[in-house]
Amino acid sequence: MKASHLNTLLFLTLTIAVWSCRYPELKLQAPELYTIKVGQKFRITLPENHQKGETWQLKKDESYQAFEDLGSVWHGNEKGVDFNLKALYSGQYTLTLVKIQYSDSLILKQYIVNTEP
Repeated sequence: MKASHLNTLLFLTLTIAVWSCRYPELKLQAPELYTIKVGQKFRITLPENHQKGETWQLKKDESYQAFEDLGSVWHGNEKGVDFNLKALYSGQYTLTLVKIQYSDSLILKQYIVNTEP
């Protein structure tokens, strides 16, 4: 097999592996209610354009304490940023994300998560 075919095969394999590792996504904001099992990992993906000075931040309030922050991953201006989280405790919580442009807060997005054992 030619080296170019091997490189293409390796690239496709890695791409599939990366996409299969992504956590389930919460897409709809409040008042939509999501039910997540304690210990389950999930993500919230939001558009984020660094060329326009846009970033999203997860508000670190009481609800934030009920989740483990597994880190965020920026996928570029067109795909945005993934906030990866894991439910730690049962209960109903509202996760709040704040869109910042340069130093101004512009938008709040909230996701209601009901966690259960």
